[in-house]
Amino acid sequence: MMASSQGREIFLKFLKKEFSSENLCFWTACENLRKIKDEKLFKEQCEEMFTTYLDDSSPQEVSLDFKVKEKVMEQRGEPTETIFDEAQSKIYTLMHRDSFPRFLTSSFYKGLLNEDQPDSKERNEKMIQQDSKMEDEGCKSEITMSLSQ
Repeated sequence: MMASSQGREIFLKFLKKEFSSENLCFWTACENLRKIKDEKLFKEQCEEMFTTYLDDSSPQEVSLDFKVKEKVMEQRGEPTETIFDEAQSKIYTLMHRDSFPRFLTSSFYKGLLNEDQPDSKERNEKMIQQDSKMEDEGCKSEITMSLSQ
């Protein structure tokens, strides 16, 4: 699911309904950060990630245990290319153990699977299109950026 841009988009729509889209947004931002080779741009993106996902007053603060967060925060001034690796891994594990099982049992997911019914394919496409038109507060731009690269 995470390896597919389409899978991430569907999962993101579910997470937004669950009010936990920040986890996938952070994971995606980490993936995008790996692609940045310019040092100045890398540092700017790192700082943006801190203000968006890690600062206590962050609009989309991710839930990390104290030790992992402290370790990342200590590197804030001089970020390395592996700065968010452990944090990204923890968030992935959280999604894998918590959000993804809920996704698999959700009516949202079951609606996507129901392709046996004659009108379900059309209904699913309509649902995805409607969700895509919604104003995204989160990682829409990050997802789009990763899709275009």
